[in-house]
Amino acid sequence: SATGWIGRVADLLARDTSATGPAAALSVGSGAHPIIASATGSTVSMPHADALWAVAGAAADDEFASSYQRALRALATGSDPIALAMHDGLAFADTVVDLSVDDDSADRLGYDWGLGRSLRFAAAVLTADVGIRVVHVQTHGDYDTHEGHSWKYPELMREIDANLGAFHQDLDERGLSERVMVMTASEFGRTARENGSSGLDHGTAATMLLSGPGVEGVLGEAPSLTRLDDNDDLIATVPLESYLGGGVESWLGVPADEVFGPGIEALRLV
Repeated sequence: SATGWIGRVADLLARDTSATGPAAALSVGSGAHPIIASATGSTVSMPHADALWAVAGAAADDEFASSYQRALRALATGSDPIALAMHDGLAFADTVVDLSVDDDSADRLGYDWGLGRSLRFAAAVLTADVGIRVVHVQTHGDYDTHEGHSWKYPELMREIDANLGAFHQDLDERGLSERVMVMTASEFGRTARENGSSGLDHGTAATMLLSGPGVEGVLGEAPSLTRLDDNDDLIATVPLESYLGGGVESWLGVPADEVFGPGIEALRLV
């Protein structure tokens, strides 16, 4: 597909005539991520939380940065798709460039560098209420644990735990705790059997985590560690589209089949 699933969500959200702001979805952490690619230009990607300062907010006495940012805006005045996309991206940057990430407050809440800074920026963007409905952030740890899984994985989980805990406390202090749901997702799972390097190789099924308001407890059925497929891999019990579709349909009010295709049975998350 030429679009990513979050991009398709943003396209559908853009049909809402009450929507405001230059974008409906934002990706922070890797630049132009394919998950955010949309058909109508209603999304923005950025490589990290501090990237906006390169394209917006130049000080008046900074001649080089001011000239560069004026040139960018001159290039974004045409009617071709690239110019229109640049215009939307720069409009977003102008809107939120002053949403600084307060390092003292971030330390108090327990945010860690990397993922924590992206989540902190996400909280600031959601607080500003500039029309962003979906924020995609990436973890920065090495989850490809082909070796040393038994000691790497607990450290990775500690990073997730600390930063999600800080994020939810941050949202609570901002009065947003009942308005934001977090969904984790992984590119792939791991094998059930350990390899010769005390690691786990690429596998099929994986456990996802939901946090925030919504249905409590375990959703779906945990995969069996003894009933494996022909490759000795875990057998997924819930399609990924059903999980993601649950967030799309239950939380955002967008029909899952319009994002993932017909026949999707979305999980009920609220």
